[in-house]
Amino acid sequence: MQRYYERHLTATGKALLLWQTVSLSLGLVGTEVMIYVLMCTLASLWIAVVIVGLLCRPKSWNLEQFQAPPMTAHQSRQLQLTVTHPHPKPLFQVQLEAYILPQTPRTGAEGLRLRSLSVHRQLSVQAPLTFHLPWTPTHRGQYLLRSLSLISLFPLQLMRWRRVKKMDYIFWVYPEITHPLPEQIPPALQTRGSQNANALARQQAEHLAGMRAWRAGDSPRLIHWAGFARTGQLTVKEFQQSRGERIGLVLGGGSTLRHHAVTEDFEDALSLMAGFLERVQQQTASDPVALSFLQLGTCIYQEQTDEQYWKQLALAQPEAIHWPSLGEHWPQVNQVIYVGLDLPPDYGALQQQLQHHGIRLWGYVPARLLGKDSGLRAIPEREHRLGKGALS
Repeated sequence: MQRYYERHLTATGKALLLWQTVSLSLGLVGTEVMIYVLMCTLASLWIAVVIVGLLCRPKSWNLEQFQAPPMTAHQSRQLQLTVTHPHPKPLFQVQLEAYILPQTPRTGAEGLRLRSLSVHRQLSVQAPLTFHLPWTPTHRGQYLLRSLSLISLFPLQLMRWRRVKKMDYIFWVYPEITHPLPEQIPPALQTRGSQNANALARQQAEHLAGMRAWRAGDSPRLIHWAGFARTGQLTVKEFQQSRGERIGLVLGGGSTLRHHAVTEDFEDALSLMAGFLERVQQQTASDPVALSFLQLGTCIYQEQTDEQYWKQLALAQPEAIHWPSLGEHWPQVNQVIYVGLDLPPDYGALQQQLQHHGIRLWGYVPARLLGKDSGLRAIPEREHRLGKGALS
């Protein structure tokens, strides 16, 4: 009964029903004529509303278009839906309601209902209506649009008369994106001016392949003067094309922390990783940077589309890195960005090991793990957490 009361009565209808209950209670204990008049008037009104509402309730409707913009956690967006009514008899005072069910453990199992704020006066067969359903998702993950309900509030907007249409539409809410400060960004991902970008592109376009003896016609700029001073023979440097920066992104979660600390710190780390992924995907031809792989815990994803990488981030769960095997299955990269909640026993040794293989390591951890290692950077908090802290 409580569920029916909440779903099918508007705020005005609830207030009027309360008056009906009060007048009925007073009528049972008193004999005032005005009480009986009020009770009978309210009862007659409810009977008229129910009869007219039943006759004018939605019979059938069609969904013509559904648009879900890219959704990001803690950012307001609007779902846009266009519906038509195939019957010649119009509907009055209509709304649209969506029932959305989370599909990932992180977002929980409870569904939520989104309702259009505006009430359209009429829906007829000649003119389709477009509804906008505002939503600010609080969790990332996969969501299922389970059903849509066309609602008629006619007459008097006291009750909601529904016609439900089952749906099976999957859409995604991606992690909140944290944009680090410029000094915290690896140089390969920093925004550059046009001159610096062109110079860097030329520098990354080719790398030293070896030496050979000087031949007539070689440019003096290619002469290896240090070798000439040492051996007395002219040699020139040979270059070959390079593939530019090849970056790997690694996200790790700590398993020794308390659940709440893991949740908040991991979401901060995930948001920072989303910021790096966005920067890599926004690189242009003048900034030859390629994403070689994305590692989440012990799972490695590579050669996927941009959308597939974002979906993997949306589904990521805290999972500790197995440090002894770190890097065993990495493709060829020259830079790795690690964002996580813990560190190996000897982070300096890991840096040297990777540097020996030509890999530059950038590490981002919670501020409490920074210590005296200047090579690490702190993971910034998400924007909505900073906003809550400022308000409190």
